[in-house]
Amino acid sequence: MADRTAAAARSIEDDLAALRDDVKNLSASIAALARQKTGEAKDELSYRTDQALETGRQAAETVQDAVKERPMTSVCIAFGIGVMIGHLLDRR
Repeated sequence: MADRTAAAARSIEDDLAALRDDVKNLSASIAALARQKTGEAKDELSYRTDQALETGRQAAETVQDAVKERPMTSVCIAFGIGVMIGHLLDRR
């Protein structure tokens, strides 16, 4: 009976050691995956930021060209937008 108990205890100890190794390996795998996904997210964010900046530059150039071609129209549009914003912000 004592032999069975000792064998069962050794078996449990071996199982616990294997479980510790499995948890350690799983933690390392999760950490590696997290690093990989973080790197991918950083690359995607950088790409999207560059795209947004380029789109903004193109839009600014388009507006500048329109203002140069039709300065009075641009002034009238800006005045109209200013009046609309003034009415929206009026505190009465």
